[in-house]
Amino acid sequence: MRHLAVLVLAASPLACLRSTSYTCATDDQCGGDGRCELATGFCSFVDANCPMGRRYGDLSGPFAGKCVGEPSGTDGGADTPPPGDGPQPDAPPAADCKTSGVYMAIPSGQTGHTYRTLTTAVTWTQQRDKCVLDSATLVIPDDATELSAVAAFAASAFWVGISDQATENVFVTVLGPPAAFLPWKAGQPDDKNPGEDCVRADNATLTFSDEKCGNTARAVCECVP
Repeated sequence: MRHLAVLVLAASPLACLRSTSYTCATDDQCGGDGRCELATGFCSFVDANCPMGRRYGDLSGPFAGKCVGEPSGTDGGADTPPPGDGPQPDAPPAADCKTSGVYMAIPSGQTGHTYRTLTTAVTWTQQRDKCVLDSATLVIPDDATELSAVAAFAASAFWVGISDQATENVFVTVLGPPAAFLPWKAGQPDDKNPGEDCVRADNATLTFSDEKCGNTARAVCECVP
């Protein structure tokens, strides 16, 4: 019931308290360690038992009590906000990355995998959620060959689907397992104060650095067959 109490205290003119759900638009409306998940418009809270390190609060409608990234229904689909309820992405997502025609194979990419660039620079969480809406993930380069191909495809620095938000210095992918390929730039990761938990790739040096998750960058979504 801790999250219920937090949400009641966090209510503001920008959000409303409902009998079964509480929508948000900014992190400060979630209180404490809460974060507003922009893909759904509901608050999440730190939970090390979830693959992405966060779980939705008690008033998150169809997502209540679920880990962020976990399907809200029984059809195995991605987290998708109810129509007209909560913030919407700035561009319509593809219905399914495998069939939308938006994703494409790239030379030296993983066999069978397809990719899509997100050219608007926004936060790591926003980019991750855009990929989830496509039934895809933030790209997770498996080796130097794939990283080089994705870097050429992105044509700029880009977020990758790796973070240590759940446990400091334990870098895991958005799919849950520990990251196996971490070509850190010299001196990285440094968790520069007040903390850097999300990983960004430098397309020029083909290296990773840890960055503040609230910084902005382009991204590449990866569709796994």
